[in-house]
Amino acid sequence: MPAPVPPPVVEKKPEPVPEPPKPAPPVETIVVLATIEKAEGATVLGKGGKAAAKAGQDLLQGQGLEVEGSVTVKYPDGTRLELRSRALVRDFTLNGGKSVDLARGILLAQVSDQPADRPMTIVTPLAEIRILGTAFRVSVDPETEGTTQVEVTEGRVRVKRLADGKTVDV
Repeated sequence: MPAPVPPPVVEKKPEPVPEPPKPAPPVETIVVLATIEKAEGATVLGKGGKAAAKAGQDLLQGQGLEVEGSVTVKYPDGTRLELRSRALVRDFTLNGGKSVDLARGILLAQVSDQPADRPMTIVTPLAEIRILGTAFRVSVDPETEGTTQVEVTEGRVRVKRLADGKTVDV
């Protein structure tokens, strides 16, 4: 009797190593800061470009406004900002409190009481205005290198000159 034939040797191929799962794309958080109450001749500036501002439109963190007519912005706490002709706000943010970067133009504000640790701040090319709760007007003149004028009609604000850090209460 012939010797039994051993079964053929089958080489197992190594199993492919699965690729690690790809991380999910980061989720971008969109923060609605305020609502545009009135918009006449205004443009919203944002990452996606420019678009006409409309009453009822949400104003998002990081967006700005360019105003040829006038625009009124209302925050959830009742704070209202009115921007007038030729105003340019580079952006609206929440940096430890409401913050508005006013490059030029006129801004009138009626600011509701703000938490002491989160004051509202208006930043101009030459000054920073910190507000806890008041009514005032800020004017930035680009023709005089960003000269900032603050008129307080109610309450107090602290104005800090950015060049040397000197402050004055108005």
